[in-house]
Amino acid sequence: MTLISNNPYEVNKITEPWAYVDNLFTEDELTAILDYCSSKELNRSNTVNSDNKVRISSNSFNDVDAENAWFIRKINEAVVSVNDRFYGFDLYGYSFFQYAEYDGSENGKYDAHTDLIMGSAKPTYMLDTRKLSVTILLSEPDKEFTGGDFFIHQSAEATSLKMSKGQMIFFPSFMLHGVKPVLSGVRKSIVIWVEGPKFK
Repeated sequence: MTLISNNPYEVNKITEPWAYVDNLFTEDELTAILDYCSSKELNRSNTVNSDNKVRISSNSFNDVDAENAWFIRKINEAVVSVNDRFYGFDLYGYSFFQYAEYDGSENGKYDAHTDLIMGSAKPTYMLDTRKLSVTILLSEPDKEFTGGDFFIHQSAEATSLKMSKGQMIFFPSFMLHGVKPVLSGVRKSIVIWVEGPKFK
């Protein structure tokens, strides 16, 4: 799918630091996605090339398969649409996604980091370059959890973004970002890293 815009200046000149997609899934669909994710065994989250103290959460990595194809297909359409409109990255795709839980009982968090892994210590499963990061929030802020705001850096000072349940946020994988400590409840989300050839 290739989009054209009625604002060519936006497409040609502006690189957005992040972009949202709202209402991709109905409430029933979000429940079904959460039921699927919650059925998977969670492990303690690890990080690449950094001290594990920067992240306090549990997660699972899930291959794209026939069971989740119905919601992955919709996510893929959103990825193509957002990339065409805002970024124009050369993308191959992704073969798995992460489901993550940040528990308020331990002040779950993820300090500032980038998803683009640089240097020679890139894990063997990471064949290409992470270029476009996607987060989908699956729990309701201020009802199912408090705190846990997503934040992103355009400069030294972070911008805090309070997302809503079901909302998707897209941003270049080289941007510093993270999750502020969860104060109560459990923050649940899906994270996807869409890969492509090296930036040039």
